[in-house]
Amino acid sequence: MEIRFATLEDLNDLVSLLWSKAKEEDGELNEESYAVFKEECYNYLFELIFSNDHHLWVAIDDKEIVAHMSLKILKGFPEPDREPRIIGIITTAYLKKGIS
Repeated sequence: MEIRFATLEDLNDLVSLLWSKAKEEDGELNEESYAVFKEECYNYLFELIFSNDHHLWVAIDDKEIVAHMSLKILKGFPEPDREPRIIGIITTAYLKKGIS
């Protein structure tokens, strides 16, 4: 399994992976919902890839994206005589069903 930062070439596969996740959570989603989701998700992921404070990783197994994780980097509150703390928050993570 390969784990790496997501690239622009991964966007369509990531949108499909996230759609699978959404359908697992709400089985009533349909193709009309997908059209709206696809555009919003694609644009959001595009921005993440170029962000300096957000990082997006993918896990590839047999040439297929099977998982992703995104991490938001934040600076902590200023404190006297100290460097600001850097905080990382996992904003999303998903592993495709059946992958171990």
